[in-house]
Amino acid sequence: MKTFKFKSMNCRLAVGRYREPSNTAVTLQVWDKPDGGYWEPYATLSINIRQLDMRSGEFVANHDCTALVAELAELGLVEPTGERLSYGYIEGQPVYRLTARGLETSVED
Repeated sequence: MKTFKFKSMNCRLAVGRYREPSNTAVTLQVWDKPDGGYWEPYATLSINIRQLDMRSGEFVANHDCTALVAELAELGLVEPTGERLSYGYIEGQPVYRLTARGLETSVED
């Protein structure tokens, strides 16, 4: 697993699955101390919409983290699929997929 720099922090992606349905779950984690420490959750990048069965590696961006996910796309870790979904009061939320580079910087969660 490789890490990447984001806003001067050492980071990795934690990729797992939601319970029902088994959609991709993505969290950004940061290393808390340069001289030793542990991986700490920084942001939950995905949300689970129970009515949708997403393709493997694809996720709906958490509406609180849309700008953050877009910045990770600029780094080549995720890419937009072009799809947008609406749920509840949220309109047109983008769908992303993990890239090969994103998978290289991820750990199973």
